[in-house]
Amino acid sequence: MARAPRIAMAWETPTGPTSAGGLRWMIEREYGYPVTIIRTAQIAGSDLSQYDVIILPDGGGYAAALGERGVAGLRDWARQGGVLIGVGGGMGFMSEPGSQMLATRLESRVADEDAEAPAPADEATVPGVILTSPDQLRNVVRPAEGSPDSIPGILLRATTDPDHWLAAGVAPELNILASGSEIYAPLRLDQGANVVRFAGPDDLLAAGYIWDENRAQLAYKPAVVAQSLGSGQLIGFAHDPSARGFMRGLDVLFLNAVFRGPSHTR
Repeated sequence: MARAPRIAMAWETPTGPTSAGGLRWMIEREYGYPVTIIRTAQIAGSDLSQYDVIILPDGGGYAAALGERGVAGLRDWARQGGVLIGVGGGMGFMSEPGSQMLATRLESRVADEDAEAPAPADEATVPGVILTSPDQLRNVVRPAEGSPDSIPGILLRATTDPDHWLAAGVAPELNILASGSEIYAPLRLDQGANVVRFAGPDDLLAAGYIWDENRAQLAYKPAVVAQSLGSGQLIGFAHDPSARGFMRGLDVLFLNAVFRGPSHTR
């Protein structure tokens, strides 16, 4: 029989208050289960063995706030059978090469075929180009590399993997409130599972407006991933399932990560 999991959540800098508050509200107030709050800067000096699940809400700068000792501590704790859940920027931190956790990586923007290649810095002149539209100007002035364009907060359609335990009781098709510029590369089958993926380009947008470049690059990319690390589990949510508190169809997905996750550790 599975025992009740002991849950902790990173708090204060660098977590986003709306994400940390929304996730805590969901677990404690909506479903009546206690969560222990740990200031992120204190994780390095905490005894993590007393927790089964640790949640990293959306936020930026986890590596700096945790320090090398804190990052190593979280990784070792997960290896020994913990369930580490990253949401938004928390998933971004877990996907950074320095964290040595999730195998997925953030994608850079796909280069536009119509954009002019930048000239070497030591050239006195550059090739001439005739601009015939504002769109062509936009392509020329964009940096050669960088993140995809940011989306302001739209509903995107996604599909779940019915064979994965995270999708138990979850609808086969979901609407996800997405924002920002983060697009993740899919995990290979030998790395982990893309439990929820975005729909194809023609079906992707459920509500709002999306740039054509984002539509093309986001299609079929993962929204939720799961990966084993040693005896533990790493779970990443590209977008916060508690955002604005009204995407109730995502509650089961997140609660599966929290409450079923420990049953899938060794």
